[in-house]
Amino acid sequence: MNSLRPELLELTPQALTALSNAGFVKRSLKELENGNVPEISHENGALIATFSDGVRTQLANGQALKEAQC
Repeated sequence: MNSLRPELLELTPQALTALSNAGFVKRSLKELENGNVPEISHENGALIATFSDGVRTQLANGQALKEAQC
């Protein structure tokens, strides 16, 4: 992930809350702490996160995080 979108690593919980909401960020942090980490891959320049429950989100190269779809 570092080589595809290094700026994503700089996002703080506060920045993510500004893009979504506090409840979503809190739940996401809890899931990460419990080991529910997505499989990260890339395809045609897009960064893809696939979760164990089948949820998949894709972020195209240059696409803003708030424009991502799940």
